[in-house]
Amino acid sequence: MEYVYFPLEKALLENFQSYPDSVKDSVATLEISLNIDGVPLFKSSQSSLWPVLCGIMNLTPVRIFPIALTYGKSKPKNLDFLHDTVRDLNMVLKQGLSCGSKVLKVSLRPRHKFHWWKKQIDNSTRKPRHDAIKGFLSNKGCDWIKFTMNVPSASLMGGAWERLIRTVCSVLSTLLFNHGTQLDDDSLRTLMTESMVNNRPLTVCSLSEPGMLEPLMPNHLLTCKSEIILQPPGDFTRPDLYSCKRWRRVQYLTNQFWQRWRKEYSNMLQCEKKKCTRQRRNSRVGDIVIVRDDDLARNNWPLGKVVEVDPSDDDLVRKVRILVSHGSKLSHLDRPVHKLVLIIAQDGEKENI
Repeated sequence: MEYVYFPLEKALLENFQSYPDSVKDSVATLEISLNIDGVPLFKSSQSSLWPVLCGIMNLTPVRIFPIALTYGKSKPKNLDFLHDTVRDLNMVLKQGLSCGSKVLKVSLRPRHKFHWWKKQIDNSTRKPRHDAIKGFLSNKGCDWIKFTMNVPSASLMGGAWERLIRTVCSVLSTLLFNHGTQLDDDSLRTLMTESMVNNRPLTVCSLSEPGMLEPLMPNHLLTCKSEIILQPPGDFTRPDLYSCKRWRRVQYLTNQFWQRWRKEYSNMLQCEKKKCTRQRRNSRVGDIVIVRDDDLARNNWPLGKVVEVDPSDDDLVRKVRILVSHGSKLSHLDRPVHKLVLIIAQDGEKENI
């Protein structure tokens, strides 16, 4: 796809320096906003110019300038012309904008609708009827939830999903370093990665009776489908990186991400990154576990229930028998404990989560 790109950092610096010195000296942060829209060129033609427009919103007057330009008869379906913009935008948001002897912080202005709703909620909670509403909800057995902003750029404010972000970033950074030129497809970096991360089980209530429905996963809520999309049949090896068939190259890199991320995530649950200095509990009958198997296809998280333990002479359990279900078919497997990840203990407590 052909397009013209104007470097974002250079354009921001040129427009900022065009303001008077009195305005530039009083500004420490640049709030920018981006927009993409079509501009028809002729009344007798459907051809349109599609610019990526940027503006510094906290300076007056607001000056709009283009970042990228492309041309077509309809809205661009290929988003290749946004790659340079997104790359430079991430760099500017992280590193700031160097202007003379100072570095300006750059931030994205929130969308108008979200900002308006936040303002409405904040104003409603400051009204005198705040205590009356809280008392009414308490009488009805409801909790008063205080609305707080979760900063999108601060993953550490999440907690549970912070670890998922950390594992995904650590795996992607390795893949980008080794196969950066093959990972230029957004569908590989986002859609397939998101599908794998959101395919982990959320609940294990149905495992009390193997043969029940499969556990609920985030993908069930996002796609409204109960079937797991398995990988295409075939053996995808390293030579596929240099294959003319792009789909084989994509499948190989996707499998690489799955294998690395699964090990990171399971090790995080099992606390194997650091040596355990405390004695851990033995596996017991009734424990719900994840079975670690390197030969399984991606997006598979086999869950099982411990039905028998085999203690050694020192009273430590190193091997157990688990009950797993494949639809309506039940089977027993003997597995060492280091190949299992404890999810819910028999006594109800959650370990390593």
